[in-house]
Amino acid sequence: MSVRRSALRRQLQRLFAYNHWANTKILHCMAQVKAEDDHSDSLCMRSMHGTLSHIILGSRLWFLRMTGGDVSKYNHLWKTPYAAPGDTSSPWETVFDPADLAKELQHEHDSWVGLIESLSDDELEQSFSYQDTKGNSYSSVRSDIMVHIVNHSTHHRGQISPLFLSTESYWKL
Repeated sequence: MSVRRSALRRQLQRLFAYNHWANTKILHCMAQVKAEDDHSDSLCMRSMHGTLSHIILGSRLWFLRMTGGDVSKYNHLWKTPYAAPGDTSSPWETVFDPADLAKELQHEHDSWVGLIESLSDDELEQSFSYQDTKGNSYSSVRSDIMVHIVNHSTHHRGQISPLFLSTESYWKL
């Protein structure tokens, strides 16, 4: 059993290392894009900046849930998580200054790596209870949610990356 659990820990560490690398890669490509090209109606957060902010806050929300932190200050963002047709911006664009995204990504990465290290092998596979942004109660396995966080980031990076097709940044991905 302990070999499998140790393999789970190593896999989670690899997934979060990959997630940080990929998020940072997207951020570096975003820096090559003109400010006016940051926005697109094809993005449900209406901008690369807003989408990366959503990735960061989705991660932070789950971290706080898993560690018993206060998530209430973020709940308003999930009331209308996506821009409606015709919207030219979204609340996600107001959360972080674009200049702070690298620092926020690093903070998220460090938080998750630290948590993975601090939990025992058994704790990684235990369920924890939490409430969603509407107050509904749920229970999930910690490692399952950790994998979900990486998948969530991948999903939204996949929405951003086509915007680089017409730029030199795309070929640096």
